[in-house]
Amino acid sequence: MYEWNEMVQHMVDWVEANLTESSSLLKMSEQFGYSPYYCSRQFNQLTGMTLRDYVWTRRISRAALELRDTDQRVLDIAVKYGFSSQEAFTRAFTKAFQLSPAAYQKAPRPIPLAIRLECSRLIII
Repeated sequence: MYEWNEMVQHMVDWVEANLTESSSLLKMSEQFGYSPYYCSRQFNQLTGMTLRDYVWTRRISRAALELRDTDQRVLDIAVKYGFSSQEAFTRAFTKAFQLSPAAYQKAPRPIPLAIRLECSRLIII
C-alpha cells in the first residue's frame, strides 16, 4: 500500500500524463486499486482541492500556454484539452482569466497559471 503522499503524487503524475486524454476518475482509481470516492477524498484531504478542480485548472493552464506559444486555432486547442466545443472552452477560459482565448492569443499578457502539484512539498498538519 502506498503512503498517501506518494499515492497522491502518482495520481498527479497520471493526471499530467493524461491531460489531453478523455480521462476519468474511474480509470485512474482502477489503475491504483482504490474506489473513485476514496481516491478523490484522499486527494482533497492532502491537497485542499478536488481532483476535478485540479484537472480543470491544469487543462486550462496548459491550453493557455499553447495559445501563447503556438499558432494553433482556438478550436483545435479546445478539443485537444477535452472541451466539447470552442464555446465551452471560451466560457471556461474567460471564467479563469477574465479574457477570451482569442484576445489572449492576439495579445498575450501575464495570467495566473496553475502549476503542477508536487506532493513532496505539501505539509500535512
